[in-house]
Amino acid sequence: MASKKYTLLALLMMGFGLSTYAQLGGAINYYDSSKYSSKQMSAFNDWRSNPKSSIFPPKPRDMWQLGINFGTWLVDGDASPGTTGIGAIFPGWTAGVSLRKSLGYVVSVRGSIGYGVTTGLDYRKNGNLGNAPVLDIYRRPGSSGAPNNAIGPGWYVHNYQTSAIMPALDVMFSLGNLSVHSKQSKINPYAFVGYMPFVYRTRLDQRGSGNAPYNYAQYSSSFFGDNSRKDIKKELWDNLFDQDFESAAGRDDREPNFDQGELDKYQIRHSANIGLGAEWRIGKRTSLSGEIQYTKTFDDWIDGAAYQGEAVGTAPIFTSDKDNLFFAKLGLNFNLGNANSHVAPLWWYNPLSYVYHEARNPIIPKPILDDSDNDGVTDQFDIEPNTPAGCPVDTKGKSRDTDGDGVPDCRDKELITPTACQPVDADGVGKCPDPACCDKIVPVATCSIGYLPSVSFGGSAIALSSTATSVLDGAAAQIKANPLCRICVVGHGGASKREQQLSWDRVNSVINYLVEKQGIGRDRFVFKYGEDGDKNTVDLQDCSGEDGPNMVPAPHPQYRKTK
Repeated sequence: MASKKYTLLALLMMGFGLSTYAQLGGAINYYDSSKYSSKQMSAFNDWRSNPKSSIFPPKPRDMWQLGINFGTWLVDGDASPGTTGIGAIFPGWTAGVSLRKSLGYVVSVRGSIGYGVTTGLDYRKNGNLGNAPVLDIYRRPGSSGAPNNAIGPGWYVHNYQTSAIMPALDVMFSLGNLSVHSKQSKINPYAFVGYMPFVYRTRLDQRGSGNAPYNYAQYSSSFFGDNSRKDIKKELWDNLFDQDFESAAGRDDREPNFDQGELDKYQIRHSANIGLGAEWRIGKRTSLSGEIQYTKTFDDWIDGAAYQGEAVGTAPIFTSDKDNLFFAKLGLNFNLGNANSHVAPLWWYNPLSYVYHEARNPIIPKPILDDSDNDGVTDQFDIEPNTPAGCPVDTKGKSRDTDGDGVPDCRDKELITPTACQPVDADGVGKCPDPACCDKIVPVATCSIGYLPSVSFGGSAIALSSTATSVLDGAAAQIKANPLCRICVVGHGGASKREQQLSWDRVNSVINYLVEKQGIGRDRFVFKYGEDGDKNTVDLQDCSGEDGPNMVPAPHPQYRKTK
């Protein structure tokens, strides 16, 4: 089994590589309609306008993540991993690329492919050669299956080099982004499980110059008994082996193999992955990651040996333990996608931050109540629910009759008929002759437009949403039906320059829509911004008789936003 120092080293590498940078993932603005696809807009609008129908916002579109990784790996098998020097600490190298996509805030999937090479050098004499055909010359004379001209001491020292292609599909589980006490952890730890079709080839270094086998007889039993593992490996690696790994290693002949019966070919083994990692976000699109991985291969020949120990006679002794793999990797990751229409990968967000924000800062939309006759008085208060179009009404929704002659003002050709001249005809004209007193009576222009709605904006947006345009279309009908009314368009904001400019931009958007899309004269509006109130709304108010400009210069054009 692998030494504890390799596992400890892998953990230290991951901790050191990942403690350099950290940045919070932030919070998602679920009110930003640009982060949803066209297929999601129906659900988005339903959520915004009808809370009783849908209390959950749609899941916003998020980015894919491309990763580049490198690291070290070793085979936990029958032969000791690593050689000497740096190879004792980092017995092999691996590099690869990956592509990851979230399925939700916790679960994501990652496809990857990597390539790596690792080496191992044992420190023990090995005499069971029944499954290493290229080493038959080391069998003891007279051993079962040995050639008659067999030579050698009857043992050898196993060393190997394994090269591998490693595609994988992993399911990943974020462990740090769901928190009830903070917006987002500084790190995003994760666990993963997955499948790897491990494709490998193992070679041995057992022949020197001229293809002659190495002379192991020069090393006595005391050499192995009196020296440490490190010294044994150093002597053999530096002074015996030429490190060219020229010999094909033994392997299991079971399927699946690419080339059944050919030793020096790549073989494929179904394997299972499990691991832990963590990721640090260092920018809007980049992050660092590090992970350790354990892979179960279900094959005892990854290191080219399925046996251990000194010569034991003619019968091969095989171990039942399968070879497994340990990896320690560092990675650099990049988010892929348009930042204007996608959020960062969802595992960077704590969805509970939205819940707590809504609980502390509830957005209560102003109710939009039915008004069947569009007279400005809602149906539940309208005592005349079928007022003809264009007829001004009083606060109860009844057609206004200024002179009380029974003919509503919208049909009254004599707006003020003296009481003495009543009753009147169907056009509201009295039956008196034209008295001199009546010549001086001048009708008084009045406005009774009633309640006008407010328009809501999300975040720092100035563009009108589909809901906002629907609200303005209804308001435009009221304004057109009341030509004597002048309308104040009032934006709200704080004392900062940015908020003042944002208030100006939103008022400008509302007036431009009513003028350009609804054909209402600009002179009917009074432009107001930066007033006290909800900074995310623009109110429409009756301000007939009030003087004011219909356009003012932008207060802070350097902060002006465009649609």
